[in-house]
Amino acid sequence: MKKILIALAIAGLGLCVRAAESPVSIDPQHSRIEFDVKATMHGFTGKVEAYKTDIIADPASGLVTKAQVQVKFADLKTGDTKRDREMLEWEQVDQFPEVLYTMTKLDSLGGGKYTAHGQLILHGVTKEIAFPVTIATADKTTYSIDGETNLDTHDYNLPTIRKFGMLKVNPVVRVFFHLQGSAAVK
Repeated sequence: MKKILIALAIAGLGLCVRAAESPVSIDPQHSRIEFDVKATMHGFTGKVEAYKTDIIADPASGLVTKAQVQVKFADLKTGDTKRDREMLEWEQVDQFPEVLYTMTKLDSLGGGKYTAHGQLILHGVTKEIAFPVTIATADKTTYSIDGETNLDTHDYNLPTIRKFGMLKVNPVVRVFFHLQGSAAVK
């Protein structure tokens, strides 16, 4: 009986900690997700015009305890309508309309630097990824989260883009982001 009470007490503590966590509302005016693509003759930077986030923080410690980002491919823009249309065809947006990242672990490196571990679902393929992030917080309510990673599109069964037999798009895409928001004060 004593073991059962101890187990219930520990479970109850876990629920109390979880209840104290607060959602972080991301400010789209001060946040961005962008990507760099290199090609034989030129490169370009694109941006994600809209995305959904589900970020939870522990106000007592200031730590981010949950993070999920969802992007619809149709919201990726490069400033060139024809290129955007070709990119959507390449990504097979009709079959795979979105990308989903879910953080599974955040390792502290000290000084506000972390390694974010998680799963990325892209083009119907799920891969474990890890990348550096910096998290700054003011008064444990305002958050600034910065990070970047390189994604090899071949890992997600996307073909190399070639034009005219000699022009080629590098399959490694650099994704970088700045998310800024506030946690609900309880």
